[in-house]
Amino acid sequence: MKKTLLITVVVALLLGSLTFSAFAFEGKNGGAKGIGFGLKGLNLSADQQQKILAIRQEFEKNTLSLRQEMQQKRQELRQLWSADNLNQAAIDAKTKEVTALRIQMVQKSRDMFAKVKAILTPDQVKQLETQKQKRFQGHRGKMGGSGY
Repeated sequence: MKKTLLITVVVALLLGSLTFSAFAFEGKNGGAKGIGFGLKGLNLSADQQQKILAIRQEFEKNTLSLRQEMQQKRQELRQLWSADNLNQAAIDAKTKEVTALRIQMVQKSRDMFAKVKAILTPDQVKQLETQKQKRFQGHRGKMGGSGY
């Protein structure tokens, strides 16, 4: 039972980290400040930047209730964990609810990112994929293994 809970929590944290990394904003020198998605160095046109910003704003608006619900469920889960007498069944059920919401958020993020990629030129998409591979390889190295 504890092993299942641990795996569920790890999966939830992993999905959460993927979601938040997809929304990371570029810094002052990123050239794409405010539109996010690791679009640094793609030399986006002003039109592309405006379109991507509009997609991002639509996403934020459309996922507001989902993000609020996730926050509420996480708070409820924290309360369950801090109780004097732990109710493992309630913790497991709440963890499943949080995980389901995170999965929804990841899917919505992927849908949004597909819209963004449709705005990019083929060369920009190729650059983006190269950047993604470099980030993935960097994360594998930080995990201290070959990735297997």
